[in-house]
Amino acid sequence: MKTPDPNHTPQRFTLSARLSARERCFRGASLARRLAIASLFVTLAASIPSPASAAVGPFTGLEDLVGHWTFESGEELMDRTGNFPDLRLKGDAMVAEGKLDLNGSGTTASGWAVTDSDLGSYRGPAITSKTLVAWITLQGLDDIAKAGSAITLDRVSGDHFDGIIYAERQANRWMNGSSGFGRTADFSPGAEESATDQLIHLAITYEHLGGGQLRISGYRNGDPIGQYETGNASSWNTGDAEVFFGLRHGSLGGGPGGLDALLHEARLYSRVLSASEVRTVFDKGLIVVVDSDSDGLRDDWETENFGDLAQNGAGDPDGDGVPNIDELRRRTDPKKSDTDGDGLSDRVETETGVYVDATNTGTNPRIADTDRDGLNDGVETNTGTFVSATNTGTDPNRPDSDGDRRSDGSEVADGTDPTDPKDPPTRLSDLLVGHWTFEAGQELVDQAGKFPNLLLKGNATVANGKLDLNGADRTASGWAVTDSGTGSYSGPPITDKTLVTWVTLEGLEGAARHGSAMTLDRVSGDHFDGIIFAERQRNRWMSGSSGHRRTQDFDAGVEEMTTGQLTQIAVSYQHLEGGRLRVTGYRNGQQVGQY
Repeated sequence: MKTPDPNHTPQRFTLSARLSARERCFRGASLARRLAIASLFVTLAASIPSPASAAVGPFTGLEDLVGHWTFESGEELMDRTGNFPDLRLKGDAMVAEGKLDLNGSGTTASGWAVTDSDLGSYRGPAITSKTLVAWITLQGLDDIAKAGSAITLDRVSGDHFDGIIYAERQANRWMNGSSGFGRTADFSPGAEESATDQLIHLAITYEHLGGGQLRISGYRNGDPIGQYETGNASSWNTGDAEVFFGLRHGSLGGGPGGLDALLHEARLYSRVLSASEVRTVFDKGLIVVVDSDSDGLRDDWETENFGDLAQNGAGDPDGDGVPNIDELRRRTDPKKSDTDGDGLSDRVETETGVYVDATNTGTNPRIADTDRDGLNDGVETNTGTFVSATNTGTDPNRPDSDGDRRSDGSEVADGTDPTDPKDPPTRLSDLLVGHWTFEAGQELVDQAGKFPNLLLKGNATVANGKLDLNGADRTASGWAVTDSGTGSYSGPPITDKTLVTWVTLEGLEGAARHGSAMTLDRVSGDHFDGIIFAERQRNRWMSGSSGHRRTQDFDAGVEEMTTGQLTQIAVSYQHLEGGRLRVTGYRNGQQVGQY
């Protein structure tokens, strides 16, 4: 049995900037003004090349996995794909005989497990369409424990999840649980559990249909139990995903939701499995690991690597200081001291993502170029000083060590210093990923070339280098949006950013309000930041966000008193440690607030 390739099946999800109207779930916000210029600046990481997809052939059930847990000997807490860090057992949860024992009472978990964010972060591709799979044996029905999870995909940065949830809304029935029930409907006809101690196979697929819509299908023992379509399609990014077993979603305590069950195996696929593929997974059944000599090493792994079962878990035939049992868990070659051939011993490549020193580099022992910047990990010495192409001084866990938007590898190749952010000098125009001037011949075009052309909606017009936007009260009658029907955003992932606009108000709050000078939103679901007028304070600008999660009123701010004046508005978003964000507002070059 061959372990799935951890680098298999890349997927991307796209962003779309929305100009004016701040189209939420309703056409409910407007602004009457002329928009002269809009710009979007970002700080980005170097892009990572996508590995080639696997050859097409009969579906075996192990393709397209981005998470896979068997709980078997030698891999009790390990994700076989290598994308997630090892599990952390919580409360009275335990692993024995290839099963994760989960416990709870009522809606409180007493034993559960979560991928341990202290050991690292999710390293796989962005997750959009997906399939969750679990084999489970219930040890109690919902009069014992309920509202718990067989498997949940959640975000680390905030509670936002999908999961296979038991008995939360209907007694003894399975459902797709989601944050705020935003993607949840009861499966019909569904399936009610009436007995314990039976092995059950569960699968839920999530198919993105476009326009924020999602088709969700449920299966039990290979048979469909229901399907529905819903809004609020969502995604999980590289570095911002974690998996729970037993607990419904993120919590520091034992709640929310308890499950009294044995979990035999769990899988996360990066695409929608068809009904026939779900049946194939069910028919093939569990992966059972055989360790006939009880040395902690799977027989198939020993014979594949050594040709016999003579080795044991404590052995170290390649002399790299990593015993066989850890080579198995880390998916490294027990016959080679440097599995990936990058010049670093497997022992020092600790896969934490953080460089400590030459004996703890934090790099991946299976990938010669962990950060995909074009430089082998062995030459990236993290001293902060560039010496030569064989001693670059760069961080092997960061593709752009000096933060100048040029990958370390490209700087070495071009003869610039990858440790000096001023070499080569960065022009402000280099940071643009969206730029609209509305000038003749380019009225609807993004000058940065990253977004598709604008689509004018309602009575919006472009004339004399200005976009004319209209509305009354909180209803837009003229607005514009980048047209996702003709293309998608092609730029880098957007994290730190600055939104900039030049606007001339044609009406104050009495005419129109709650509208946007510029909004950046997701295509896959409503998740936005924007420069918003007069939503919470009369005639004042603010940073609007989905559910006001990133919104505070600027202090001191500024109140607009007149129309017909050209005004520049800018809002910057700087990511800090621990999931924190610094938001700063400017009007005509002067800071009006920060939080």
